[in-house]
Amino acid sequence: MHPRRSAALLGLLLLTACTSSTPDGPAGPDLPAEADFARGACAPVAADLIGVGAAIPRLGEGGVVDQQVKDELKAVQDRIFFFAESAAPAVKPELDVLVGSLGSVRIRADGNSYETALGEVLQTSYDAAVVACKAPAASPAPVVEVTLPPDLTVAPGGSAPPPAPAAPPAASPSG
Repeated sequence: MHPRRSAALLGLLLLTACTSSTPDGPAGPDLPAEADFARGACAPVAADLIGVGAAIPRLGEGGVVDQQVKDELKAVQDRIFFFAESAAPAVKPELDVLVGSLGSVRIRADGNSYETALGEVLQTSYDAAVVACKAPAASPAPVVEVTLPPDLTVAPGGSAPPPAPAAPPAASPSG
């Protein structure tokens, strides 16, 4: 066999061996599971976050984006947007950036002028949102039980009554 053909065949074999794929085609991105978000502040939108991660590689190499991908991005952006409106302060900034990145990608995709640089920005904001959302949610403040002395009562609304006036000073016999 000719050395160039051998090198080309070897290269092709290595490329085939090193490329991961599934029976349905090339392997997708390494996505988190919904259970990864169970303790985080974003558990209600876990499926939507995963959906963003799954859609990013399907945006393509620029130009026209498949209509199904555009529809999926719109749906997840809407749900994440509404969730982010009242999200915990620990995740709100990352979710807001993700919603903005989704909007930029969608505008360009709808105009058939999508560029891969936008997908890279979306990937970065997605990664940051996933990290923030997988972090355990802040625990509520612990409940502390207080036992009041029997002679102290608390008025409705939680405030203590004003202190009783002090006894008048005793009169001095200097008279």
